[in-house]
Amino acid sequence: MNLRRAFWSTLFLPATLFAAEPDALVVAPGDQIRLQHSQPGLAVEAAIDGGLLAEAEDALVTAPAEEGLHWLTSASRDAAGNRSALRWTRLRVDATPPEVTLTVEPEVVEDTAGQRWTSPTAAVVARGRDDYAGVARVEVDGGGGKVTAAGDQARGSIAGAGGTVILQGWATDGVGNRSEAERLELRLDATPPSAKIYVEGPWARLGEVLFLGPGSRLAPRGSDSESGFGEFRDYRLDGAAVRADRWSPPWTAGPHRATVTAADRVGNSTTTETLEFSIDLEPPAIVWNLVDVDEINQLHIVAARAEDAGAGLQRLEWSEDGATWRPADEPFATVGHRITLRATDRVGNQASEVADIAATVAAINAGGAP
Repeated sequence: MNLRRAFWSTLFLPATLFAAEPDALVVAPGDQIRLQHSQPGLAVEAAIDGGLLAEAEDALVTAPAEEGLHWLTSASRDAAGNRSALRWTRLRVDATPPEVTLTVEPEVVEDTAGQRWTSPTAAVVARGRDDYAGVARVEVDGGGGKVTAAGDQARGSIAGAGGTVILQGWATDGVGNRSEAERLELRLDATPPSAKIYVEGPWARLGEVLFLGPGSRLAPRGSDSESGFGEFRDYRLDGAAVRADRWSPPWTAGPHRATVTAADRVGNSTTTETLEFSIDLEPPAIVWNLVDVDEINQLHIVAARAEDAGAGLQRLEWSEDGATWRPADEPFATVGHRITLRATDRVGNQASEVADIAATVAAINAGGAP
């Protein structure tokens, strides 16, 4: 049973006070209130709620069982029967336990099925509130045991490696009323998301080298089967932090490497594997020559080839009119005096060259070098 003290005839109230009623002594039902006087040898008399004054044995008065406001009347009496002036003290009998709330930091997230998720790195905070006696202590259990703290809040860690976790919190007020457990059931996501960097646009692998074309861009994709995918952050290019749009053209030619961090909705994160690639901005080089002339049929036999030092050659074509294109992998015959050769590499770089056959034939006929 709790013991509350009131000192008088100059009356001091060291028992629990609260700002809502600063002049009230807050007690629990049935608490023993000890009345003391600064001068020894005086008898103490007391009454509750206007009753008759009676000597308080051992200077103890029992608080009422009924919750709410009450009045304690007290006086001192000497051996000659002289009684001091009466003093009235307001009593607040508090039988109501504190309110307690649980919050998780960072905030809990809810999926489309209504399940609430958190992570093992989160913290659970229990906070108490009491309008009269104030909160004396708070207990919190994040799944790994209780943590107790004086005052109106306690912080604990969430324990577990997955599945369901039960969080609990309790609060006790200044006169001993203890709340029932506040419970919060959550799903625990301890697994980071999966993520990978993909290439959007032309690309080609030649041996161990991944070549990208000038119009290609990098695009990360991620998924999470528990709390759900959150975001990509910390885009990196060649080791330096960059904005996401730096994973797009314009590029600088040559080798590069890229990573990005993926996070789920409760904060678990992972960094993707490094994507190493090389930007190929150079088109193929075209070489052609006139290998024969069929004067009877007015045909010119042309041989052409193209070389690409980067991603490799995709195709070599020729056209007499710029509209209809034919393969130029083997020597071909043309009646045209002027044709166009076009070479495309595997990542979209393209080169074209006009072959002036008439000028070449004229040079041959004149005995010059073609």
